[in-house]
Amino acid sequence: MLMDNTLELLGITDSNIKITRFSAESVNGEKRNVIEARLTYNVDRCPYCESTAGIHT
Repeated sequence: MLMDNTLELLGITDSNIKITRFSAESVNGEKRNVIEARLTYNVDRCPYCESTAGIHT
């Protein structure tokens, strides 16, 4: 339930995104909440150019 509420709070409506870890960390003396998530399916094309030849950054 906490994970679903977190996605809703962030405005993420894609049901294919699942939170895998939530943690609080200190970075340069500041507290940061870190959320790790994964897609529930494998991406087979680049989200930038939609090429199936590989994923570009």
